[in-house]
Amino acid sequence: MAPLTFADTHNMIAFLSKSDASAGFDQTVDFLNTQVIHYGLMVNPTIYVSCIKQFWATASIKKVNDVVKFQALINKKKVVVTEDIIRQDLRLDDVDGVECFPTEEIFTELARMGYEKPPPKLTFYKAFFFAHWKFLIHTLVQCVSSKRTIWNEFSCSMASVVIYLATGRTFNFSKYVFDSMGRIERKDDDNAADKEVNATEPIVFDDEEVTMTMAQTLIKIKAKKARILNEQMAKRLHDEEVEQAAAREKQEQDDFKRAQELQRQYKIAHVKGMTYDQVRPIFEREYNKVQTFLKPDSDEEPTKKRVAKETLLYEMF
Repeated sequence: MAPLTFADTHNMIAFLSKSDASAGFDQTVDFLNTQVIHYGLMVNPTIYVSCIKQFWATASIKKVNDVVKFQALINKKKVVVTEDIIRQDLRLDDVDGVECFPTEEIFTELARMGYEKPPPKLTFYKAFFFAHWKFLIHTLVQCVSSKRTIWNEFSCSMASVVIYLATGRTFNFSKYVFDSMGRIERKDDDNAADKEVNATEPIVFDDEEVTMTMAQTLIKIKAKKARILNEQMAKRLHDEEVEQAAAREKQEQDDFKRAQELQRQYKIAHVKGMTYDQVRPIFEREYNKVQTFLKPDSDEEPTKKRVAKETLLYEMF
């Protein structure tokens, strides 16, 4: 039996009240408030993350007389979840509800709802529905679907949910939610003989083995995510430092060129026609400003500085 998997994005709570967020969709809100799924959308129980982690770390599946059960340990107490328990807790009167429409009927009903572009595959897109249908679909996808793909698309099961609600028929939400909790992959062909186990005999998985396997898997996944995140952060910081250093160097070069250009302009505008003795005090003042701004190395020889200064001054004449 393949390990159980669970979508990171789990059921959310719908706020079916008329507010600015639902402006223009009052009819849709009123419609959902009259449906059997109303309580399931609105119920807001206290949820402890630690309990959820314990459940999925110890979850196993047992099947007795065609009744599938999720079994787990939370705080050393056995917890069992079945389709019927979900039906009772969410107050869903859908035991006689149907699960999914045939493919042809799905396309027919969606066309009546204004779906413009039936795709070749059983994947549907909210973008091709009218606004009020988009609002309804978005609410259902957020609240009763363990979504794994992008939020703009949904499967034939969710399409059937929308069709059943729109046509006033009963959909088996309990089974849909229960099946969405986990996914059991088919066994390999070499294990096909295991499928012939008598349905009256419980298929039990060792709790300790499942716990260790899934717990170790979770630890490895978290460690890998943490390592990848650290590497990404380190690379981002390094890139930022390189960019900042390059920007500083470019700024210094631009400032130096600007200072040289100012010197040249000052020479042309104010020095022309003046004697050496008249120019020297002005030049020294401006030269010192530039040198102070650029902050030359303190170990530079005074003689070299003086020679460079004199050279620049004489070049002006």
